[in-house]
Parts: sequence; structure tokens; C-alpha cells
Amino acid sequence: MYGLGIKEKDFYEKNKVNSMKDKNKEAIKIVEENRLTNIYSPEDKIRMEIENIDKQVDHTKVDDRGSLDLTRKIDELEKENADLKYDNKSLAKQVEDKVEEVKALKMKLELLDNKT
Repeated sequence: MYGLGIKEKDFYEKNKVNSMKDKNKEAIKIVEENRLTNIYSPEDKIRMEIENIDKQVDHTKVDDRGSLDLTRKIDELEKENADLKYDNKSLAKQVEDKVEEVKALKMKLELLDNKT
């Protein structure tokens, strides 16, 4: 076997370097065409988390006391409780009225039975 001459050796090494550069270019091209979308820096993850939280917060329910303020929650529950009490009273009144109607109808029925 013969050894490579200086010119042949230079050509071989240049060709090897060029092929490495071509392979690197190919790899970069493949990566650019097929970007990974699920790789984020920690800062990006925090920003995304904040954006998700902002989307979930209903800004119409937030008042000047803050969205997590216990007094706001207590106020809401007291209002709901007052509404339910009112509903209960009105339903109780309706039941009383129906009971009175039934009593009146029974009395009328007894009167009709007594007449016959």
C-alpha cells in the first residue's frame, strides 16, 4: 500500500472537513424545519403559567378588596343565605295558603254532605 501524498492528504482532510460542515448544515436545517415546541426555559414556563392563571381569573368578580378576600366570600354567602330565607318564607306562605284552601274545601264538602 502506498501512503497518501501531501496533496492527496490535504484534499482528503479538506473533503472530510467539508463533509462535516455539510452534515452540520443538514442537521441545522432539519432542526429548523422541525422545531420542538415543548422545550421552554424556566422563565418561559413561569410566563406561561401566569398567562394561564390570568385567563382563568374572572375579572368581573374581582373587587377592590381582592379576589381571595374572605370578607367578600362571607358577603356573597350572606346574600345567598338571605335569598334562600326569603324563598323559604314565600314557600311556607304558599303552603299555608294551600292548607287554608284545603280546609275551606273540606268545610264546603261537609256542608254539602250535611244538606243531602
